[in-house]
Amino acid sequence: QHCSIHTLRPKLSLNPRCRMAREGVRFGVHEDNDFFLRTRTLDRYLGQMEEASRCISMVKDYEHKHGLRFDAVVKTRPDVVWLRKISDMQKASHLLKNTTQVVHTRDFFIFAPRRYADGFGGFWEKYQKCTGLWTSGYIPETGFRFHFETTGADYVSIPMPLAIRREGLPDIRWC
Repeated sequence: QHCSIHTLRPKLSLNPRCRMAREGVRFGVHEDNDFFLRTRTLDRYLGQMEEASRCISMVKDYEHKHGLRFDAVVKTRPDVVWLRKISDMQKASHLLKNTTQVVHTRDFFIFAPRRYADGFGGFWEKYQKCTGLWTSGYIPETGFRFHFETTGADYVSIPMPLAIRREGLPDIRWC
C-alpha cells in the first residue's frame, strides 16, 4: 500500500521512484504500525532528513570557502528544551575524546565528530537514488544510526537533560 502525502514543506523534493510502503516498515521500528505512512510523520521525517543533508552541505561549503575544518557538527531539534546545565561528561571537550563515537539522544540531539558528520547526509543521498521499495530506516533514529554506522562511527545513545516542547497536538491527515 502506498499513499501520497501533502507536504508541509513546499521545497521538499519527494522521490517518485522510491516507494515507502507498509511492507517496507518491517525494516524500521514500527513493524505492524502503518501510522507512519498515514500521517504527516513521513513528511516530517523526509523533511528532517533533507534539511540535515542540506546543512552538512553548507558546513562543507563553509569549511572549503574559509580553509578550515570544524571539530564536530551538532544537530538539535528546534523544539528541544534544555532542562539544566549539561555535565562535564556531556560537554564537547569530553565527547571529542571518544574519537569513534557519534553520540545522540534519539533524534533530539546528535553530536558527530567532523570525520563522521557526513552521516547527516547519507539518508537523503540514498533516498534520492532509490528506485523501488525503501528498505532503510523509517524513523529518524534508525535513519541516522544506519548512515552514521556506514561512516565507521559507533552510534551511542547518551542521556541528556532535555525534553521536547510542543504547543499543541499536530494536525493529522489520513490518506
